[in-house]
Amino acid sequence: MKEHYYVSITSGTIEKHRPEADYMEIEATPEELEQLQRLIVREEADDRISHFKAPIPYKSNDKEQTATDFSDDIRDLYAMIYKLGTESTKQFIRDNRLIEKLQDTDYDYPGYETSKNGGQA
Repeated sequence: MKEHYYVSITSGTIEKHRPEADYMEIEATPEELEQLQRLIVREEADDRISHFKAPIPYKSNDKEQTATDFSDDIRDLYAMIYKLGTESTKQFIRDNRLIEKLQDTDYDYPGYETSKNGGQA
């Protein structure tokens, strides 16, 4: 049986009661909730790893495996929230084009490879 939950990607939480801050409302079975929690944990781990690599000034992180893992995991997380989301949550994700934006990274646009450094990291 599905129950209502409130998900915050920012804080990495799933709550039974509506929080004050940012959240997306979902309906999930215990199994779906467990799967969603695993995605949140994986995204948080990717975020920590990419945080340590980001400040390296001479190396672009755009094509690194950590950046790819982070992008894939956050996209999977939003896709799961969309699947489980209430109609208002799904509308929010559609209105903000969140999944679409996560699929189209800016460094694949024409001209990126011809930037000042010749596309070299």
